[in-house]
Amino acid sequence: MGAPEARNAKQAETSLVELHKALEVLDARIGEVGNIVHDKWTLVDADVWSVLGWGLQMAKVDPSKYTHLSAWLERGAKRPAGCAQMAAEQAH
Repeated sequence: MGAPEARNAKQAETSLVELHKALEVLDARIGEVGNIVHDKWTLVDADVWSVLGWGLQMAKVDPSKYTHLSAWLERGAKRPAGCAQMAAEQAH
């Protein structure tokens, strides 16, 4: 089976490939309608924005190659709740 380190590295590599596939789908969806559900920001957008933004930072994944997703992340950061969340994170 191999050393645990080799298995973990292979799993991390596989997970990143899967993540990028999912980001491509999300980027395309946002490109089609402007947000995840439709053209208006919804609770779904707020929830995904908060988790995805944090997750991309933790995984050190640069979303800039996903044009629509990057713009959507920036729009979320400018919303009042996004500003409050970012301020709270910076305070810690």
